[in-house]
Amino acid sequence: MSLFTIDLFFWIPVICFDFNYLNLTCTRSSLPEINCELKKFTSVGSMEELKIFAPQKAYIQTVSRKADEIHQVIIVSKLGKISLLPNISYEDDKVFISEFNSFINSSKSFLTLHQNNRNYYIFLSVYMLVGVGICLFLVTTPVTTCSFDKNMNKVLIERKSLRSNKVMEYPLEEIHSLYTRNKPYRNSTIYQAVISTKDSQEIPINPQYTDKQDVDDIVARIRHFLNLQD
Repeated sequence: MSLFTIDLFFWIPVICFDFNYLNLTCTRSSLPEINCELKKFTSVGSMEELKIFAPQKAYIQTVSRKADEIHQVIIVSKLGKISLLPNISYEDDKVFISEFNSFINSSKSFLTLHQNNRNYYIFLSVYMLVGVGICLFLVTTPVTTCSFDKNMNKVLIERKSLRSNKVMEYPLEEIHSLYTRNKPYRNSTIYQAVISTKDSQEIPINPQYTDKQDVDDIVARIRHFLNLQD
């Protein structure tokens, strides 16, 4: 897979989620009059602007879903309630409302606050990218079927994947032995069952390595079926 393709897989979900950036500016012209201007920018360059007259307070609204909770800052004004950005961390929302409410209850003349849910959507995009990568790995990894047929006197090894379908046949009398091959992997050892033929070919039953118990079980069952010596 090319670097361009990887970049494309990454940025498509990021763009589609359309993360937002919010800027809130409040001014106090005279006690107790406060007016705020709310600007919301999206990743595609659009902007929404809203005037908030006489804000009174801000609080965090929590909505419970099946597996998690969604937190969102709500600003209360004389004209109603205004919802800010979703998918902001709870800690960031707490800081936001603390600074906003402190300004409302103070004599300060100016306040500016920001919200940005870019990190949430980038994390979600990376999570989706990993999921896509795992799915691609699973569907492109060959599936091996190995059949030993005494009536037809042959072993049939078939490897199927999205890109290819390979079939190998060998007479049973050409099988010299069956053994377990291993190799180090990180801090452990992984194993593979291998057929050795009389003409010195070594044919892995499965190209993928796995744990020792599974491979030993496969080798023991085939040896028993073919009456091979350990």
